[in-house]
Amino acid sequence: MEETRTTIHSGLTRRNKFLRENPQLGQIVAVAAPFLWQALAD
Repeated sequence: MEETRTTIHSGLTRRNKFLRENPQLGQIVAVAAPFLWQALAD
């Protein structure tokens, strides 16, 4: 369980760094993410 939490945290950290370097792409991802989650949930 602890390992999973660490992995998630490092993933979020990587994503945040990526979004800071690519703000336009970050906005696209922010808009697209809910649709992706919905598609995965179905």
